[in-house]
Amino acid sequence: TFYNDVLGLPYEQASGAPDWEELRNRVEGADEIEGGIRPLPFGVLPAAGFIFTAGVDCQDDRTEVHFKAFCNNRQRWTISYKIIPHHISTQECRDTLDAYLAAEWRTELGFKVKLDALAIDGGTYTDDVWDWAKKHPWSRVLIVKGGSNQNGPIMVPQKFERRKDGKAKRRQKRAFILNVSTMKGQLYKWVEQLDPEERGYCHFALGLGDEFYRQFVSEVKILTKARSGVVTAKWDLVEPSRRNEVLDTELYAEAAARRKGWASMTDAQWDVLAAERGAVPPDHQGDLFDATVPVVPARQEEKKPKTASAGKSMAELLNVNRSS
Repeated sequence: TFYNDVLGLPYEQASGAPDWEELRNRVEGADEIEGGIRPLPFGVLPAAGFIFTAGVDCQDDRTEVHFKAFCNNRQRWTISYKIIPHHISTQECRDTLDAYLAAEWRTELGFKVKLDALAIDGGTYTDDVWDWAKKHPWSRVLIVKGGSNQNGPIMVPQKFERRKDGKAKRRQKRAFILNVSTMKGQLYKWVEQLDPEERGYCHFALGLGDEFYRQFVSEVKILTKARSGVVTAKWDLVEPSRRNEVLDTELYAEAAARRKGWASMTDAQWDVLAAERGAVPPDHQGDLFDATVPVVPARQEEKKPKTASAGKSMAELLNVNRSS
């Protein structure tokens, strides 16, 4: 609407995404791309300002978790993808999700970060999802559900039945309806970016596997025109055998990042976050065997008593050498 009505420019949402093999090859063969940025190893966060979130999808026999880092300039990184072989109602699944929330992940420079937020699909197994989620602060665990609207806000608070006094039966700060149609259109537009420095570029970790990319680009938007002239859009699978859990969890993770301010943070706020999470932690130590110990000149060694190093630790000796 902004492009059409305010700027007077043509605008058309993307109807599909690149071929999954092309996307995979772009990531796994990044060294061969001129000017490309080498993807990070599986499970490693970028040394930059980012919001670290996860999207969770619940299935009959498993629970899938997509870990993402959302950065400034609408860029995003897939960090990891995990499949828990248990239903959300089981203690094994809940313990694993609890562990993910408590775990510390490392950036490429060693800075430790916990998940900022997690969004879990509450459209199915709703009671089980709420039973687990309510044990965590609403600021860290959101419940989301895909909506059918083609236009409107990306996220709106979910409405619940109200009690006789007019108050909601459940806290609405935790649950949201997502405009998944718009989110998919925007995502598939961004994933077409080929320059890693461009706005909206999508980064992926190494070793995600073919099935990940097959599911990431698993849907296409089909436009149909009714006799009345009204054009409606519907997202459908590229092929009946293609699964779409990766795509769904991508949107859930994005919703969690939006809830933490991804779409509204200023450049100054991103700079503060980058200074914190893009730095080497003060307690980070390199490998002793990789360190270069300065050589002390022979004439200085002659001036020092032979007992100077007695009782000193390796760290103290290295400090003495550095000061020399």
